[in-house]
Amino acid sequence: MRTEIVRPGAELWILHPHGELLPDVPKGGRGSLQVLLLDASWAQTGGMLAAVEGWGRRVRLPMAGMSRYQLRAQNGEGRFSTFEALLFLLEAIGHHEQAARLRLQFEAHVYAGLCARGRKVEAAAYLAASPVAAAFPALAEEFARHRPNEEAARAVSDACPVESSGSG
Repeated sequence: MRTEIVRPGAELWILHPHGELLPDVPKGGRGSLQVLLLDASWAQTGGMLAAVEGWGRRVRLPMAGMSRYQLRAQNGEGRFSTFEALLFLLEAIGHHEQAARLRLQFEAHVYAGLCARGRKVEAAAYLAASPVAAAFPALAEEFARHRPNEEAARAVSDACPVESSGSG
């Protein structure tokens, strides 16, 4: 499996919170760098790491604090999503423009998710601190107005009216 994943001649970094602190970009430049992101729950990453141990350098990113995105129940100090790690890494190795574009798309994705789940208060608070409203004003307005889950519930309700069991 290693030969199918690791590029010949590349320096592989395996991102993991128990790795060495982020090193400098390899002497061959960013083109000689390959990064493996372990995308799983916190409990599952240990098993994934065991499967790829020895393939490359285990590297951790100097990320601290709380995630802005609150994507799952496992939030806590220093616990970030795989996507946040990717954004941080892109910035750290000098891919600033790509990181900015991806971050904006991720911000829109998180906002859309809050809206789709009907979490109006959280969505409004999130949008107030997000670049989404300025970058995609019409889309942000549509997400705020359009509630797919509520519309689906209404459609089901309209299609399957509850019959009265009147006694009379």
